[in-house]
Amino acid sequence: MKFSSHLTKGTWAMAARGLPAVYAAVNVVLMTVMSKEEFGTFVLFQTINTILFTFADNFAFQAIVKFGVEPDMNLQELLSTTSALFLAFALPVLGLMFLLSGPLSQVLKNPDLPTLLPSLALLVLVTAPRVVTYKILQMRFRMREMFFIDLLNYGTSSAVLLILVGQHSIHHAIDVIQVTIVANALSALLGIIIARKEMRFVPRFSRTTYHRILDFVRYQSGIGVVSVLQQQSDSLLVSGFTGPAGLATYTGAKLFYRGFEIVRDTAALFVFPASSKYHSRGEIATLKRLLEKAVGFLYLLLVPIGVVLLFAAPFLYHLIYGHKYDASIPVFQVLTAASLVLPLQIVLGTAIGGIGQVREAFRITLASFLLNVTIALILLPRIGIIGSAIAFVCGTACQAILIYRQIKRTVGFELSGVLSGSIRDTRNFVRELLDRFNSSK
Repeated sequence: MKFSSHLTKGTWAMAARGLPAVYAAVNVVLMTVMSKEEFGTFVLFQTINTILFTFADNFAFQAIVKFGVEPDMNLQELLSTTSALFLAFALPVLGLMFLLSGPLSQVLKNPDLPTLLPSLALLVLVTAPRVVTYKILQMRFRMREMFFIDLLNYGTSSAVLLILVGQHSIHHAIDVIQVTIVANALSALLGIIIARKEMRFVPRFSRTTYHRILDFVRYQSGIGVVSVLQQQSDSLLVSGFTGPAGLATYTGAKLFYRGFEIVRDTAALFVFPASSKYHSRGEIATLKRLLEKAVGFLYLLLVPIGVVLLFAAPFLYHLIYGHKYDASIPVFQVLTAASLVLPLQIVLGTAIGGIGQVREAFRITLASFLLNVTIALILLPRIGIIGSAIAFVCGTACQAILIYRQIKRTVGFELSGVLSGSIRDTRNFVRELLDRFNSSK
């Protein structure tokens, strides 16, 4: 298994996952021109939307990638069933949020939340088709087309927001939200056009397909709930304890940390369908080598980046924000400690779902989430938002260790030798590139 054999697809995937980094950089610009209260309100809106779609992904859409690679699966039955499951989840949840908008805004200490719920419902409706087409393309490893869908989404919103910032037209959260809705709608339209031949969406249901998907999502949806809460509960708790201004400060740290999450999302594009494919074929030795190479490569990439960011954080924050977000610096420095376990969490956490061990993954994710919330509730009232960062890192480490133990039992994955193997693969890859360069002279 040569590292270079997937270089082209990996380049397109990294480019696609790099586009959210561009959008995150625009958010950094927004932080400098918006008040902390308005930016915190926008972050809360984003957090709720992320929670909804992360759960929807695990409850319905992830099944497209899981079963779509299997030769006996009818794609129309798969799309019909997953779409029905999404609507069965999204419509009641949105209705409940409208009914409880008042108490919800009080718990999260944000009085503007009820006025933003119609925009949230609209964003959910225009985003769903893009997610469906994205899953179809991921299933087929069509990374280039995925890049152009992301380019239209994140590129359009980033460009328009920068223009509006230059015109001094961004003042309130709704100004940013409206741009987000339009960009998502345009990218959804492009996705439908690109995947139209494979979709040919005609409602078609079968009891067999329904039960196969339901058996998978029964625990996968539970994973979705606790996983998204583990990733986003820190923002909700910070909002509940400190309001929008405190959430803006915490987000000042999480925005830079999201660079690690981009790597996670990129790895998931390959690891989930690949692990599902090799496990379903009984090619355990190939799966083991794939996971070891992926984990080793990420250790070579993420740990040095984490060390550099740890020491460079004060300089970066003062360069970008002046002293407006000085309180975010120690929070970010705590978050960088997660780079020590992220390669395990990223690769093995994705693979455990791909090989169908959703029950085990649910238990592991639930345990790490409960640890995260418990530590946050203890530390937030005592030491402020840095306590939430400590809790987040502890939850991440717990999840990584438990997943490693489970994958080790299942496929014989061993951490020993992973780093040396990745160094050897990287050396061979560089050598191959140099040989090609020399032969082309």
